[in-house]
Amino acid sequence: ILKVTIYKSMGGWDKIIVIWQIELARIRTRLFGHTGWIQAVTFRDDEEGVTLASVDDDTVRIWNILTGLCLHRLSVSK
Repeated sequence: ILKVTIYKSMGGWDKIIVIWQIELARIRTRLFGHTGWIQAVTFRDDEEGVTLASVDDDTVRIWNILTGLCLHRLSVSK
């Protein structure tokens, strides 16, 4: 039997990304470090648990949602 873990994310004005683990109905992790409100979050569909977040602080961060660590921080110039 294949077990699929489904995550849902939310972020906003509080500068925190919250990752929910749906089948357990609980928060998996909170991602801290952004200095602006979260504009968009997307997941890469693999087992490494990587997510991207675009933020009002002119950065894009790549996170590991399994560890809560920021893997990369990319500056975006306007």
